[in-house]
Amino acid sequence: MNSLYVLVRLKIPDNTAFTTHQALRSLGFQIDKVERAELYEVQTHLPEDKVKKLWENTDVLANSNKHKVEVYSGLPKDSIIVWDAENGGSGVLNTLHKRFNMTSIAHLRKGVWWNLHTNENIRQCVEGLLYSKHFQEYKII
Repeated sequence: MNSLYVLVRLKIPDNTAFTTHQALRSLGFQIDKVERAELYEVQTHLPEDKVKKLWENTDVLANSNKHKVEVYSGLPKDSIIVWDAENGGSGVLNTLHKRFNMTSIAHLRKGVWWNLHTNENIRQCVEGLLYSKHFQEYKII
């Protein structure tokens, strides 16, 4: 069983990233660009290309008209990952197992991938806006 990371990015303009960019700037941070994607960490025996096909063919996780799916064996560099602390992804995993019979995915965790183009202190940006200490955890890569 190996861990794979699936990024689901919008092909269309991302209003959440745009709003986050504006909010960080209004808090005094000098931010050039904000990128965001949904992130899934999956435990599976399947190779990356098979996982990508599964995601692309499952309209619950990605809509091919507006999403681009990328699969990695490790977390992308220059990333900020915000995970829900408890049961993040258990509902999605249940849907995959029951509705799509995707039992090859043993475990799934859902989070948000961020990339901030800035020379500012990333930790201050994250703790100032991108996560809640009450129910989330984050990792800067």
